[in-house]
Amino acid sequence: MESHPQAIALSDGPLLYSMLSTADSNLTKEERTIKRTSVVKLMPDKDDEAKLKALCSLASKLWNEVNYVRRQQFFKNKGVNLKGTYKEFYERYKNLIGSATAQQILNKNNEAWSSFFNLLKAKKEGKLPSFLTIVHRGTERRGRQGNFGLF
Repeated sequence: MESHPQAIALSDGPLLYSMLSTADSNLTKEERTIKRTSVVKLMPDKDDEAKLKALCSLASKLWNEVNYVRRQQFFKNKGVNLKGTYKEFYERYKNLIGSATAQQILNKNNEAWSSFFNLLKAKKEGKLPSFLTIVHRGTERRGRQGNFGLF
Protein backbone atom coordinates (compact mmCIF):
# COMPACT_ATOMS: atom_id res chain seq x y z
CA MET A 1 0.00 0.00 0.00
CA GLU A 2 1.14 3.49 -0.77
CA SER A 3 0.92 6.27 1.78
CA HIS A 4 0.46 9.90 0.93
CA PRO A 5 1.20 12.35 3.75
CA GLN A 6 -0.84 15.52 3.73
CA ALA A 7 -0.47 18.56 5.95
CA ILE A 8 -3.55 20.70 6.45
CA ALA A 9 -3.24 24.17 7.96
CA LEU A 10 -6.15 25.38 10.06
CA SER A 11 -6.53 29.18 9.95
CA ASP A 12 -2.87 30.02 10.56
CA GLY A 13 -2.84 27.58 13.47
CA PRO A 14 -1.17 24.22 14.03
CA LEU A 15 -0.98 21.66 11.28
CA LEU A 16 -2.94 18.44 11.08
CA TYR A 17 -0.81 15.66 9.65
CA SER A 18 -2.75 12.93 7.94
CA MET A 19 -1.49 9.66 6.47
CA LEU A 20 -3.94 8.40 3.87
CA SER A 21 -3.41 4.87 2.62
CA THR A 22 -4.47 3.90 -0.85
CA ALA A 23 -6.04 0.48 -1.19
CA ASP A 24 -4.26 -2.52 -2.64
CA SER A 25 -5.32 -3.10 -6.25
CA ASN A 26 -6.01 -6.82 -5.56
CA LEU A 27 -8.85 -6.02 -3.17
CA THR A 28 -12.54 -5.74 -4.07
CA LYS A 29 -14.20 -2.34 -4.09
CA GLU A 30 -15.81 -3.03 -0.68
CA GLU A 31 -12.51 -4.14 0.83
CA ARG A 32 -10.76 -1.04 -0.52
CA THR A 33 -13.23 1.27 1.14
CA ILE A 34 -12.88 -0.58 4.45
CA LYS A 35 -9.06 -0.66 4.47
CA ARG A 36 -8.46 3.12 4.58
CA THR A 37 -6.50 4.41 7.57
CA SER A 38 -6.06 7.96 8.78
CA VAL A 39 -3.56 9.03 11.42
CA VAL A 40 -3.88 12.56 12.75
CA LYS A 41 -1.46 14.38 14.99
CA LEU A 42 -2.61 17.70 16.34
CA MET A 43 -0.08 19.97 18.03
CA PRO A 44 -2.04 22.85 19.56
CA ASP A 45 -0.59 25.65 21.61
CA LYS A 46 -2.02 26.28 25.11
CA ASP A 47 -4.81 28.57 23.88
CA ASP A 48 -5.91 26.15 21.16
CA GLU A 49 -5.75 23.25 23.62
CA ALA A 50 -8.05 25.11 26.01
CA LYS A 51 -10.48 25.79 23.14
CA LEU A 52 -10.42 22.14 22.08
CA LYS A 53 -11.05 20.99 25.65
CA ALA A 54 -13.99 23.40 25.90
CA LEU A 55 -15.44 22.08 22.61
CA CYS A 56 -15.02 18.48 23.78
CA SER A 57 -16.69 19.32 27.08
CA LEU A 58 -19.63 20.97 25.32
CA ALA A 59 -19.95 18.02 22.93
CA SER A 60 -20.09 15.52 25.80
CA LYS A 61 -22.57 17.74 27.65
CA LEU A 62 -24.82 17.78 24.58
CA TRP A 63 -24.77 13.96 24.37
CA ASN A 64 -25.39 13.55 28.10
CA GLU A 65 -28.18 16.13 28.26
CA VAL A 66 -30.16 14.84 25.29
CA ASN A 67 -29.65 11.25 26.43
CA TYR A 68 -30.84 12.14 29.97
CA VAL A 69 -34.01 13.83 28.70
CA ARG A 70 -34.80 10.93 26.37
CA ARG A 71 -34.12 8.41 29.13
CA GLN A 72 -36.48 10.28 31.47
CA GLN A 73 -39.15 10.28 28.77
CA PHE A 74 -38.66 6.54 28.27
CA PHE A 75 -38.93 5.65 31.96
CA LYS A 76 -41.97 7.89 32.48
CA ASN A 77 -43.69 5.96 29.64
CA LYS A 78 -44.28 9.17 27.72
CA GLY A 79 -42.61 7.85 24.58
CA VAL A 80 -39.28 9.21 23.44
CA ASN A 81 -39.69 12.29 21.28
CA LEU A 82 -36.63 12.02 19.00
CA LYS A 83 -37.61 14.91 16.72
CA GLY A 84 -38.62 17.25 19.53
CA THR A 85 -35.51 16.67 21.62
CA TYR A 86 -33.33 16.88 18.49
CA LYS A 87 -34.73 20.32 17.65
CA GLU A 88 -34.57 21.55 21.26
CA PHE A 89 -30.93 20.60 21.79
CA TYR A 90 -29.81 21.54 18.29
CA GLU A 91 -31.09 25.07 18.85
CA ARG A 92 -29.43 25.19 22.27
CA TYR A 93 -25.98 24.00 21.10
CA LYS A 94 -25.60 24.99 17.43
CA ASN A 95 -24.00 28.34 18.23
CA LEU A 96 -21.78 26.88 20.94
CA ILE A 97 -20.15 23.98 19.08
CA GLY A 98 -21.20 24.61 15.50
CA SER A 99 -24.24 23.32 13.68
CA ALA A 100 -22.49 20.41 11.92
CA THR A 101 -21.02 19.11 15.19
CA ALA A 102 -24.35 19.41 17.00
CA GLN A 103 -26.10 17.59 14.13
CA GLN A 104 -23.59 14.73 14.16
CA ILE A 105 -23.86 14.24 17.92
CA LEU A 106 -27.65 14.32 17.82
CA ASN A 107 -27.76 11.98 14.81
CA LYS A 108 -25.53 9.46 16.61
CA ASN A 109 -27.76 9.67 19.68
CA ASN A 110 -30.81 9.09 17.45
CA GLU A 111 -29.05 6.01 16.02
CA ALA A 112 -28.39 4.68 19.52
CA TRP A 113 -32.02 5.11 20.58
CA SER A 114 -33.33 3.63 17.33
CA SER A 115 -31.08 0.62 17.80
CA PHE A 116 -32.32 0.24 21.37
CA PHE A 117 -35.95 0.30 20.21
CA ASN A 118 -35.21 -2.24 17.47
CA LEU A 119 -33.65 -4.55 20.06
CA LEU A 120 -36.67 -4.16 22.33
CA LYS A 121 -38.94 -5.02 19.41
CA ALA A 122 -36.82 -8.06 18.52
CA LYS A 123 -36.89 -9.18 22.17
CA LYS A 124 -40.66 -8.86 22.28
CA GLU A 125 -41.00 -10.90 19.06
CA GLY A 126 -38.47 -13.49 20.29
CA LYS A 127 -36.08 -12.66 17.45
CA LEU A 128 -32.97 -11.52 19.30
CA PRO A 129 -29.76 -12.56 17.52
CA SER A 130 -28.15 -15.61 19.13
CA PHE A 131 -25.06 -13.67 20.25
CA LEU A 132 -27.21 -11.47 22.51
CA THR A 133 -28.31 -12.73 25.88
CA ILE A 134 -30.91 -11.23 28.16
CA VAL A 135 -29.52 -10.30 31.56
CA HIS A 136 -32.08 -9.73 34.29
CA ARG A 137 -31.06 -7.28 36.97
CA GLY A 138 -30.06 -8.92 40.20
CA THR A 139 -30.26 -12.50 38.94
CA GLU A 140 -27.10 -12.79 36.82
CA ARG A 141 -23.68 -11.24 36.83
CA ARG A 142 -23.41 -8.43 34.32
CA GLY A 143 -20.41 -7.62 32.17
CA ARG A 144 -19.39 -11.11 31.10
CA GLN A 145 -17.27 -11.04 27.99
CA GLY A 146 -19.25 -11.51 24.79
CA ASN A 147 -22.66 -10.92 26.35
CA PHE A 148 -24.85 -7.88 25.93
CA GLY A 149 -27.45 -7.15 28.56
CA LEU A 150 -30.83 -6.02 27.31
CA PHE A 151 -33.10 -4.89 30.11
